[in-house]
Amino acid sequence: MHAEALRRLRDRCEEAAQAFQVFSEASEQLTRDAMQAMTADQARRVRELVEQRWTLFDAILLVIEEDDPLF
Repeated sequence: MHAEALRRLRDRCEEAAQAFQVFSEASEQLTRDAMQAMTADQARRVRELVEQRWTLFDAILLVIEEDDPLF
């Protein structure tokens, strides 16, 4: 029983690691796409927010919302 529980736990950890890898790759691509689509001023503003400890995604969303309130 104990060995089976550990095996299931290991399998779940492996699945989580794979899902995190997929998320991480998608996150990096989304960030690249967003930064390329922004103007130089918007990209600078995102960098400033990140330096102030905003998460990258929150900074990107805030900058988009600042320029387009209907977003």
